[in-house]
Amino acid sequence: AAGFSGSNGGNVSGNHGNNDYWVVKLDIMGSLQWQKSLGGSGDDQAFPIQNCADGGFIVAGYGGSNDGDETGNHGGFDLWVVRLSSAGNIEWQKSLGGTGSEDARSLQQTADGGYVVFGSSGTVGGDVTENQGNLDYWIVKLAAFGLPLRILRFDAVKTNTIVQLSWQTTNEINTSHFIVQRSGNGINFTDIGKIGARNVSGNNDYSLTDASPVNGDNFYRLKMVDVDGKTSYSKIIKIVFTGKNELQAFPNPAKNSITLSGLQNKGTIKIIATDGKVVKQIAVTANSMMVDISALNKGIFILQYNDEGKVQRLKIIKE
Repeated sequence: AAGFSGSNGGNVSGNHGNNDYWVVKLDIMGSLQWQKSLGGSGDDQAFPIQNCADGGFIVAGYGGSNDGDETGNHGGFDLWVVRLSSAGNIEWQKSLGGTGSEDARSLQQTADGGYVVFGSSGTVGGDVTENQGNLDYWIVKLAAFGLPLRILRFDAVKTNTIVQLSWQTTNEINTSHFIVQRSGNGINFTDIGKIGARNVSGNNDYSLTDASPVNGDNFYRLKMVDVDGKTSYSKIIKIVFTGKNELQAFPNPAKNSITLSGLQNKGTIKIIATDGKVVKQIAVTANSMMVDISALNKGIFILQYNDEGKVQRLKIIKE
């Protein structure tokens, strides 16, 4: 069953903010086998869901996010289609629409392995080529998407001050590479490592070490990339480090944003240029925060954290 939920308690976990798609798998007696919150920080609501021939599921509705599980939003609400494995893990997702509002109300897997999605659109542009005024019927035919690759496991183990990540795959056909991603909040992910695929028959084992996890929450996921650019993602794993009070920043160097950890939920952060000018100042409101640096010029800056007189400094590089 699919719908939407704004909760993060009881039967619901993993909410990204506002309403998320909420998908539940029940056994024959109605007992909960698994549940998934899918979406981002905006408003995301699911309507139709269908079984697929391989035992997975296809679910659609509308998505108002461009973070978390959802990428490619065109503005407003997009028709958002998500393909799930039999265990409820995302295999691929697609945001379709223009700058207005689109949604899905019905869908069906087709004989060629693709999907037809029926909904409405109130815009022209992006994926929408014509509109007769107000809301139109909008019918979309999608290819099968997804990767032939299957991930058998994805694990993360904390050892002293590092995290050892490992995964096993099978059916690697035209697989290009794997990207390990890390997040401090489970929504905004940053690449921390890339490994090429072997593309040999049978099961393949891989590993990567994160030598600089941050204080507090560390969320990891695996991005799998095919040679033609198609992608899919693993489940998300959470590893928690406690007892580290030093200020840390990742990624560093960075282009658009950095995530700070080791904060004490109070104090002030200043970003200072090499000439001593304060170019950005923000109040600390959490133990881990993402700081937007997209407006800064390229170069070296000093990030200064003042917590009631205790001052810590880091050198950061804006690419």
